Amino acid sequence: RSRKYNTIMKIYRCKLKYNLKDLTILIKTYNRPKCLNSLIEFYQSLDSDLSILILDSSEIIDKLNIREKYKNNNKINYMYFNTNTFVTQKIGEGSKNISTKYSVLCADDDFLLPSGLQDCINFLSNNDDYVSCHGRYFLHFYSKIVKKELIKFEEIHVSGKSSYNESPLERISHYLTYKNKAIGPLYAVHKTEIFKRIWLHSAINIHDWSLSELMPCSLSLGYGKMKSIKSIYSSREPNYNFWYGDEEHKRGFSEENVMPIVNMMANEMYEYNGISKESTKSLI
Repeated sequence: RSRKYNTIMKIYRCKLKYNLKDLTILIKTYNRPKCLNSLIEFYQSLDSDLSILILDSSEIIDKLNIREKYKNNNKINYMYFNTNTFVTQKIGEGSKNISTKYSVLCADDDFLLPSGLQDCINFLSNNDDYVSCHGRYFLHFYSKIVKKELIKFEEIHVSGKSSYNESPLERISHYLTYKNKAIGPLYAVHKTEIFKRIWLHSAINIHDWSLSELMPCSLSLGYGKMKSIKSIYSSREPNYNFWYGDEEHKRGFSEENVMPIVNMMANEMYEYNGISKESTKSLI
């Protein structure tokens, strides 16, 4: 596994200078210390000033002594949570410590490319009506063919489009029904004021995996437009682990779980956009 990650890092590492001082990467991790360590080493190898915020709720606390390793680095902040802390609560609490203008969520098995991050920041800085931006996503595979070590890439979300409808409810509707095939902006670069607002409300109201991506993405699109650019943005290791089964999934969409979130979104769309609460409730 370490050889594979070293190869990935060599491919993505570049000696170009990136101006990422206005960006904080929030890495959410759980029981995958080798992934986390490789990812931090990758970001540390870049010639940039980005900040890293680690949100760890692993059952084995810091198995590779990552906290000790980077304790004197003022660009890395390590937050440990109780192992039962749900992901939305981790992100909501962690977001309170962001001081940069832009924020992006990163899974511990993802590599967000600096060139893609730079392009997203450049776009958002020039477009006030957009709150999020991301690019092209890939999976990477390690294999051996005729005794040669290869890294193979497969693009995912190939048909993903931007969400630029002027109506917040139309943007939400298109996402929830996949009408315009827009990718959810969960891992997109966000303007921090919006990022914090998304995860503050998500932390309070979302406690189930079934809605942990749908509703934060819907909130983001309710607050503003999303841009999907052509830049290569992310490469992910294939992950075939499922955190819940069909029964848990069905319970997640029960009225008991859904209605508090619908009410929260209705309140937010009224406060932020002046949209009647009944219109949002009816749509969702």
